[in-house]
Amino acid sequence: MCAFQNLDIVSEIDQDSVRSQGCQVRNGNFHLASLFRLKGTSLFYQGDPAKHFYLVRAGWVCVYSLLDDGRRRITNFVLPGDIVGLSFNPEVERDCGAEALTDLTVTMGNNRQLRDICHHSYELQQEYFAYLEQGYRNSWYQIVNMSGCSAETRVANLLCSLIFRLIKHVPQRGDSFVIPLTQEKIGEATDLTSVHVNRVLRSLRLKGILRLAHGELTVLDPRRFSEAAHIDPENYLQRKAFLPCPL
Repeated sequence: MCAFQNLDIVSEIDQDSVRSQGCQVRNGNFHLASLFRLKGTSLFYQGDPAKHFYLVRAGWVCVYSLLDDGRRRITNFVLPGDIVGLSFNPEVERDCGAEALTDLTVTMGNNRQLRDICHHSYELQQEYFAYLEQGYRNSWYQIVNMSGCSAETRVANLLCSLIFRLIKHVPQRGDSFVIPLTQEKIGEATDLTSVHVNRVLRSLRLKGILRLAHGELTVLDPRRFSEAAHIDPENYLQRKAFLPCPL
């Protein structure tokens, strides 16, 4: 059994509300639509109005920002059970884009409608802002953890944090995890070139720490993996609360 399995992580969101492609569901007065998106397509672009949000039911999404020099920097990965595109001001332009890393099943909702409902529901409003705050806090921890670190630590930290999130949503067995990331995508998330990422992954494999091949990450030595990532599993989970989706 994987050493990560003994950690106490909040269980995944209730999947009973999942609906088949193209149908409509209703949550009180709130209308949701289930959609399917192919790998490589965009949910929204940087600069688009923030009209809709998406609850990911199956698949992976990357959230990215385009820098002034034309480079693209991935700021977050959205996993099943996570929401992307929330905005309390649907009229503003988005400061990021979202792209499907795999084929996706998502539930789409309207940000304006959600905002109006929050005005009349204090409980939902609290959950909404708590969820947003968690996302900002997690992004901040990721930036702090990677700043001033070696390339090996950046890559290990990213992969280790993704494993914790995967365990939260889908209980895992064994030491292998599906991580559908190319070396280019890892580089965009860690500010490294794909060539540099390749060297880091080869070094981690030769050290007997982990192996990433064909979208599958195998943890060879959990203790050394955590050390390489500069993450203490117990402190990490105590610091980063995993809140359920507010919808």
